[in-house]
Amino acid sequence: MKRPADHDPLLDDVLSEAAPPEFRDQLLQATLRQARRRRQFRRGRQVVLGVAVMGLLGVLLSRRSPEPQAPGLVAQQSEFPLVIVRTQPLPDAVLVTSAPLPETGIVATSSGLYRIIGDDELLALAAPAPVALIRCGPDCAELIFANEADRERLFVP
Repeated sequence: MKRPADHDPLLDDVLSEAAPPEFRDQLLQATLRQARRRRQFRRGRQVVLGVAVMGLLGVLLSRRSPEPQAPGLVAQQSEFPLVIVRTQPLPDAVLVTSAPLPETGIVATSSGLYRIIGDDELLALAAPAPVALIRCGPDCAELIFANEADRERLFVP
């Protein structure tokens, strides 16, 4: 068993009224201040919510469409005045027309006037100029000239 002189002073503070009266007064004042702040915050939140609801109602009521007029009343002026547009056909002098072309002779080509050359023959035709042959696919190739002047010299447009 413990002797009375050996017991813990923290236990005295928790279980008894050993705290000084100034400390208890300060603790009570801090608790009351916190309770007042919470109550003020709740009231402020209610006021802000009420103002927001009133503002929303004001906006909704101001956007209501005007009531239809009873027959027999004078119609209100519109923001956009009515404009009458009259149209008429254009004179023949300003119309663009087309006419068929006169018949010409039929042009026909025959196969056999040309032959397909291979890669080596194509490179031999461009022999003095530096060129590259680029394959795009199995039956597709492109001849690239290093100098544009060589291309214009060999292939006259």
